[in-house]
Amino acid sequence: MGREGSAQNPKAPCVSTGIPGLDKLLGGGIPRGYLLLVAGGPGVGKTILSVKYIYEG
Repeated sequence: MGREGSAQNPKAPCVSTGIPGLDKLLGGGIPRGYLLLVAGGPGVGKTILSVKYIYEG
């Protein structure tokens, strides 16, 4: 599931979010060891994103 590189650090290994389009926007996924805050209003998909990430992970 891990990928190499991110927009911030091209050599940092990344963890896929399970959503290809989001991984592309993030430069390969979430850099391993980083903390990611998911925020937004009601009904925008925070829970769906989190469940998808857990399911894929």
